[in-house]
Amino acid sequence: QLTVTTRAGIGSFTFPSGVNSTFLFKTSQTANHNGVRIASVEISGNQKISGSVATGGFCSYPNKYTVYFAAEFNRPFTRFGTWKGSSVKEGRRSVSGPKTGGYVGFDTADDRAVELKVAISYVSVANAWKNLDKEIPGWDFDAVRKSAHDTWNHELGLITISGGTKEEDRVFYTALYHAVLAPNVFSDVNGEYMGFDNHVHMAKGYTQYANYSGWDI
Repeated sequence: QLTVTTRAGIGSFTFPSGVNSTFLFKTSQTANHNGVRIASVEISGNQKISGSVATGGFCSYPNKYTVYFAAEFNRPFTRFGTWKGSSVKEGRRSVSGPKTGGYVGFDTADDRAVELKVAISYVSVANAWKNLDKEIPGWDFDAVRKSAHDTWNHELGLITISGGTKEEDRVFYTALYHAVLAPNVFSDVNGEYMGFDNHVHMAKGYTQYANYSGWDI
C-alpha cells in the first residue's frame, strides 16, 4: 500500500512469513535512457538510509541533475549491505559510483508488515530529511492517505459536469487528473531549489515548479 504527500511518500509492505525479507535501493537504475552518472547510498543506524542519483542529458543536451532521497523504516532492520557492480558487501554502510546500490533486511517471521517513508529533494540529502520530517513526521498511514484523497478530491471537484454517461465522466476526470499532474513542485519545504545554473536559489513567498522531460514520460 502506497500513498504520498507533495514531496514524500509512505508505504506499508506485507512480506511472506520468513526471516529474509529485503528492500533493494537500486540507485543506479533509472528510466532515463542516458543512464546514471553516479549514485550513492548511506545507511545510518538501524532504521535510516539516504543517497543520491545523478543523471540527465535529455535530448542530447549536456544538462544534468541530482535527486537526493532520505528514507526511514518504522522498525529496525536486522541486516544491511551495499553492492558495486557484481561485488556485494554485507555490513557495508556506504557506497558511491555507477552500478551501485544498497539493501536492508527484516525478520518477518512473526511480524510480516514493514512501513517505509521516503522524501526527495533536488538540493541535498539534508533537505530531503527536512521534507520528510515536515510532511510525514509520524507513522499514521491512514492519515496521509486521507490527506492525499482529500487534496485530489478538491482539485478534481473544481469542475463539475453533468449530462454524460458514467464512462464519459470517467474519461473527463481522468483527463483532468492528467492535466493537473504537471508542472511538478520543485522547491523544498524551506523554499530552496536547484537552478539550471547549478546554484541553490530561494523561493520566497511562492512555490517553484519544474518539469524534467515531461513530454516523453
